[in-house]
Amino acid sequence: MYVYLEAYQPAAETTQFLVATVSFYRGKVKAFETAPLKITDGLNPKSKAVPVRFSVPLAKLQPGRYTCQVSVLQPSAQKFAVWRSPVVLLP
Repeated sequence: MYVYLEAYQPAAETTQFLVATVSFYRGKVKAFETAPLKITDGLNPKSKAVPVRFSVPLAKLQPGRYTCQVSVLQPSAQKFAVWRSPVVLLP
């Protein structure tokens, strides 16, 4: 599964270091989490957006219903953002 999002850094002149992960939960149990992705470049000077791209190996997950969570952390500013959505993986 490909996961794509853009992190907006409206005041940035260069890319601010970010760390992102994608997690899959079944109920309250974490079924899978990607390794942390370090983002150090890619700031679009016009839109002030930084692309964040993941490739998640679905073979590690059983078919079923999950909550997909994307977490993005900006350590220098001590800020984070979380996005969650239900997903269904079919066999």
